[in-house]
Amino acid sequence: MESPQTLTTHLAFKNIPKFKNITIMVDLVAPLAVGELAPRAVLAEMLDNYTAIYDSKLKVARHLAELFGAQFGVSVLKMGALAVIRCYFVVANDAYLPQKIDSLNQAIAFLQTDITEPLLDHSTFPAPLIRLHRQNLAAEVATLTDQKRLYAKYRLLQLYYGATTGQAHLITGTPAELAAQTSITVMTAYQQMRQRDASYVSIVGPLTISQQRQLRQQFAFLDHAQPVMHPYAARTITKVVEQTETAKQEQSQLDLAFAFPVQVGDFDYRAALVASMLLGGSSSALLFREVRERASRAYYINSQFQVLQQVLLVESGIDAEHVAEVRQLIEEQVERLKTGNYPEELLQQAQQNLLAERQSGDDSKRVLANRLFLQSLLATKQTTSDFESEIKQVDKAAIAAVSQKLTLQTVYFLRGEGHG
Repeated sequence: MESPQTLTTHLAFKNIPKFKNITIMVDLVAPLAVGELAPRAVLAEMLDNYTAIYDSKLKVARHLAELFGAQFGVSVLKMGALAVIRCYFVVANDAYLPQKIDSLNQAIAFLQTDITEPLLDHSTFPAPLIRLHRQNLAAEVATLTDQKRLYAKYRLLQLYYGATTGQAHLITGTPAELAAQTSITVMTAYQQMRQRDASYVSIVGPLTISQQRQLRQQFAFLDHAQPVMHPYAARTITKVVEQTETAKQEQSQLDLAFAFPVQVGDFDYRAALVASMLLGGSSSALLFREVRERASRAYYINSQFQVLQQVLLVESGIDAEHVAEVRQLIEEQVERLKTGNYPEELLQQAQQNLLAERQSGDDSKRVLANRLFLQSLLATKQTTSDFESEIKQVDKAAIAAVSQKLTLQTVYFLRGEGHG
């Protein structure tokens, strides 16, 4: 589902009087491209730590302290076929402060400075700081790639989407790509972000109507021709692709990817959520009960439905000699979704787990702000009461129908061969 092209920033508000803080989330969104991951990651580090006015981490920290412990950060993330630079600011509502400091307007002023007036040296980013942050990021990424569970997941995604796609890469890029970043490449990424990225602003907290009107004017600095975003990263392979590699470790990883072409807003989207939870979303799910508990064939096992990626992933930690049995057990549990061959109480537990997650999110300002962003991005809107009603209506027939769309696409096995 696409949002119509517009010249103005996408703004969304959720007025919640009970919150004592106001959360502002600014998402700058671009198509996911492998060559842009590393420069955008370094750019986010620069925006996170410096501005033209506050030209050191210490000065940024002092300013946040002056705003009674405000929180600020910039990060990068992937959402389906999109790459996002996310800026967030959490500031106390003036009504709860010992003195009025116009906290909301100060927060917006800081965000505007951070995005429009970065720390530059002769019209480009300072080279010593670029070197520092690219080295720090490269060290972090090297540590992540040593984690075999994460390594197995990305090898699976490479098989599924193709090794050269953004879906198969960490959002930061590789250590080699990070090492190649310079003041010029990061400046290019900044200019692209300002000129091209679609802008989404999501604000949660106690907001009056007059404040909301004013906020629309204050965020005009983000306005430009907003491109249409295509968030879904669907891919279908004509035959199952399998690969086995070895690693010097005791435990083995077996990961499977199933195409699951269901979109937010589809009539069977809620059934897909319940199906995923029922399959492997909790300790009461089929995979955990049958593979880990009953058969004792997995150290861990779970499934995740990634709707923007149009895929359901199953990951497991096992002993190498049990790989064939575990794969068979996983596929048997998927088949049970399609036939309805499971106890009714497991369906009810899956529904309760989803409702509990939703209710927990209602108390988190960041979760609510992220929901607003996704609703703006996907042009959807749903209240918690609507969500609860739809989840409760999902039955075995609905799960069986949507589960027919599950198609095994890729299998990756990382065989542990001990440390000897």
